Amino acid sequence: MPRVSLIMTFHNSQSYLSQAIQSVLLQTMPDWQLVLVDDGSADASYALAEKAAKDDRRIVLLRQPHLGRVAALATGTAAADAPLLGWVDSDDQLHPEALQETATFLDTFTDHDLVFTNYVDIDAGGRELGLGHRCKWAFSKQALLHRFMSFHFRLFRHSLLRQIAPILTWQPFAEDYDFCLQASEVTLFGHIQRPLYRYRKHRQQLSATHRLQQIQATQTAIQRALERRHLADELEVDMELRGVYTIRRKQP
Repeated sequence: MPRVSLIMTFHNSQSYLSQAIQSVLLQTMPDWQLVLVDDGSADASYALAEKAAKDDRRIVLLRQPHLGRVAALATGTAAADAPLLGWVDSDDQLHPEALQETATFLDTFTDHDLVFTNYVDIDAGGRELGLGHRCKWAFSKQALLHRFMSFHFRLFRHSLLRQIAPILTWQPFAEDYDFCLQASEVTLFGHIQRPLYRYRKHRQQLSATHRLQQIQATQTAIQRALERRHLADELEVDMELRGVYTIRRKQP
C-alpha cells in the first residue's frame, strides 16, 4: 500500500498536464500513488496521461464523461489506496519535497488530520511571481470563514472524509474551500510555512473563466458553514462584486 495517494483531475489540460505529472514523479518520497481522472477531455490530455501511466506503475488512470471536478474528485478518491490523500491541480506543480514534509508532519502530529503549506505563484511559462497572497493570513477556524488561507498544498488523512459530508454534496466551483470549512469543524489544521506548491496563474484557469460562478459558490459554502456552526441567526455573508478591468494585447 502506498503512503500517499494524490488525486489529479483534468479536463482539456494538455498544455500543463505533463509538467504537473512530472512534479509528482520528482518527489523525494517515492512511496506514492497518483490517481489521474480524465473528466471528459476532448484534447490530447488523455493520451498524455495514458503514456505516463504506462511508464510508471504507481499511476492509475481513470476516465469519465465531463461531469465536473466534484464528480472527478469522488471518482479519484474511490480509487485511492493510501491512508493520506492530497490534490494536485493539473496546471500546477508540487515542490520535490512536498510529500515528504507534509507526510512527516502528520506522522508527528497525530492529533492533526490536515496540514497545508505555503505556495508560490507562477505565470503561464512557469516563471515564479512570488509568494501567494493567501500565505500572509494566519490560520484560524474563524478566519477561514472569510479568508481561504489553507489553499495549497494540503495533505490530509483519508479517514477525515468519513467525518464530513460526502464529496458529491460539496459546492461546485468552491469545492476546495467547502472541504476546508467542513474539515476545520472536526479536526486541527497544521501549517508548514515553506512554499511547497507552485500555483499557475493563466487565462484558461477556472478562476478566470468561471469567476462569477466561483464567487457565488464561495458565498454558498460560507453560508452553509454559518448554518453548521449555528451562527446563521447572528451572522450573514456580505458579498461585494468589484469590477477590475485590464487592457492587454490580443493573442495571435
